Amino acid sequence: MKSNKAILIAVILSIIFSGIYIFTNRMPEAFKFGSEIMDFFYGIALGTIAAGIFYLFQVFIPEKRRQKIVRENFKLNYTLFKKDSIAIFLSALGSSYDSELPKMLSDLEEFKKYFKADFKEGQDRWHGVVNGLNKNLLQDLLVQFEILSQEIDFFLNNVVLHDEEVFAFLKRLKITINGLKNTSLDYDEMKTLSHFLWELFAGWSYVTGYRKSDIFEEMFSKV
Repeated sequence: MKSNKAILIAVILSIIFSGIYIFTNRMPEAFKFGSEIMDFFYGIALGTIAAGIFYLFQVFIPEKRRQKIVRENFKLNYTLFKKDSIAIFLSALGSSYDSELPKMLSDLEEFKKYFKADFKEGQDRWHGVVNGLNKNLLQDLLVQFEILSQEIDFFLNNVVLHDEEVFAFLKRLKITINGLKNTSLDYDEMKTLSHFLWELFAGWSYVTGYRKSDIFEEMFSKV
């Protein structure tokens, strides 16, 4: 961003100087060799303007377009991650479901309402999910987190972030995912995984309670 500002300032100053030159180059010289000096700086100004135009169309605009594609791709992949993970949760319940249900449950409120509903005596659907995650389903879920981790890496390496909060959030998420990649069916490990999943998919926070919007959506709005 600092480089772009410096280039913009240089181009603006060059345009101003060129305008001054055009309106003053026919006036009598105010000092010796004034005309030659003005011609010299005029040439530099024209070169700067040409370089600025080249940079705009060959570097700046394509780079902005590329970063927009990366951002939109990351957002799409996060949506797919949520749907695929929710499909795993539904499979853990051991019953069939409508193909549109994972998409509907991607909404925080719908997710919370659905998985807080009674499943068996003394147990809601979310407890049914945690208890129903077998080795294969758990592995499928961890694969989804590994894919998300790779997407975070690609995003951070290809998009210039100017918001420290967004950067810190993605790094924390990356660290958390890395800490869960060896999760087994051990009770304590599953309890930790369950808390993280509920926080991510239902919007729960020990600090603020339930959020009204997906924290990813909040972060995307700042990118």
